[in-house]
Amino acid sequence: MTAVRMPFGSPRGAPAHHLCAALLDEDVERGRCVGILHERGIQTSVHYTPVHTFRYYRERFGDAMRLPLTERVGAREVTLPLHPRMTEQDVTQVTSTLAEAVAGARHGRGSRREFVAP
Repeated sequence: MTAVRMPFGSPRGAPAHHLCAALLDEDVERGRCVGILHERGIQTSVHYTPVHTFRYYRERFGDAMRLPLTERVGAREVTLPLHPRMTEQDVTQVTSTLAEAVAGARHGRGSRREFVAP
């Protein structure tokens, strides 16, 4: 089992390759992982926040709506750097730094599992 999964590894149609979304294992604390990446110069973002948690929907439908699976996945998603001018060295830097960040962000910092690219 791996610590990071690429959820869109087999897209339907021709992908635009405009985002590199990754899912962290549930035992990886995303905030800590992202913090380590940022400390080492790797910019990240989150592109798939559960829509029902947006203020617009909360104001109209209340806070009672719960979508547990959506919320668990949303809490694990992190978007990694991806752009047309990335070199192979850039990709290696991002993936190796991600592996280190994941190892440092595990709850309890137990076993060390590695990042596996698609």
